[in-house]
Amino acid sequence: MEFLSPILGRDTESLEWGSILPIAETQEERLGGFSKVTKVRFHEMHITPHLKVNQKVALKVSTFDVDDEVDKEGILEMFQKEIEVLKIMRELDDDHLIKFVTSFSLPGDIFIVFPWAEAGNLRDLWFREDGGQRMSPSRILEQLRGVFNGISKIHAKDCVHGDLKPENLLLFPEPGTSPLGTRLQIVVADFGLATVYENPTAVRRVNQQFTKTVWRTPDYEAPEFEDSHPQDIVRSRSFDIWQMGCISLEFLIWWHGGCTGLSDFHNKIPNEKFWKETSDDASLSRVDRRGVHPVVLEAMQKMRASVYFWNSKQGAFLSYIQEQLIVAENNGKKRPESSKVVERIDQILEGFEGLEVEMLQVVRGRSRKGWNVGKRLFKGVTSFSLKILLFLYRVISGGKYGLFDSNLGFPCAC
Repeated sequence: MEFLSPILGRDTESLEWGSILPIAETQEERLGGFSKVTKVRFHEMHITPHLKVNQKVALKVSTFDVDDEVDKEGILEMFQKEIEVLKIMRELDDDHLIKFVTSFSLPGDIFIVFPWAEAGNLRDLWFREDGGQRMSPSRILEQLRGVFNGISKIHAKDCVHGDLKPENLLLFPEPGTSPLGTRLQIVVADFGLATVYENPTAVRRVNQQFTKTVWRTPDYEAPEFEDSHPQDIVRSRSFDIWQMGCISLEFLIWWHGGCTGLSDFHNKIPNEKFWKETSDDASLSRVDRRGVHPVVLEAMQKMRASVYFWNSKQGAFLSYIQEQLIVAENNGKKRPESSKVVERIDQILEGFEGLEVEMLQVVRGRSRKGWNVGKRLFKGVTSFSLKILLFLYRVISGGKYGLFDSNLGFPCAC
């Protein structure tokens, strides 16, 4: 029956009914709302060279109730739209955007092929390892900068992702590093709900069918999304900024408080969005009555009061999240464009580079007595700036001992 197995190439193909997929190995499955993703290896005799022989890939296939024709039609349309967007991603060729390998269809099914994310997704990382021990603030900002930069390229192509969440940010080894190494790169994936503005009618029809289902992720919806009339909403670029702002905040909560801190945060807003109705003024529209959730504001304020966020890149970025990204677009407030977010992160990374080099020069202490004195000072100070604290600590310890040393119980601020 080998003659029934097609040769898979770069371009999308429609395979005949009865074709046998040239799969040599199947290992792992992950289920989504309307799709199933399987880790496979294609037989080397049935793929073109660009697909890389022996490379494990993710095979995504549509899943639906075959008796529901509306359901089937809508999901297939979403898959077709995702393929269109992925072809745009292929042209962009950005390290933080998912690589589109190929796609093909059988009667009633559409298959999309991507690289397999061995390390899982961002949510997996957050609940697999503790933040301060796993990733430095610099590394977090560099990765978020890459993601925002990839999103800015998408936006420049008149495309909006529309469903950014930790589960759709996959983890791959950084180019040139071991697949099992610790240098992970965040990659934006799953463009099933993406919006391409040159075809707004089709987008609106798909949203009308599916935005009220479990496949949409309400937790990260922006305040301006109108639940009662989802068919009238075409997600804007600003939706992506809100969603990435929420993810960025969760990233910092994880870095600061680990898995426990992030779990505690979510337990305070179970099944809720990052916003809620904060006004009962009947003269305002429903959207204008919405504001950032009090629990979210409390989490940001607590971190900003923490010494770990004083005069540091993580502190500057947290302020930017609160003042610009997690912002309800009412009363004249607007979120920045993705390219502006990239510029701001660059400024933060460059602006605090010298200070953090100074910190690193101070952290290598050898006297336990000097460290204990400094630690008591560190614990008791609640209002001095970090620069003043560093100066005082340098005087006490003779310039030898520091504040941010992961080997001594504090996460390194580099």
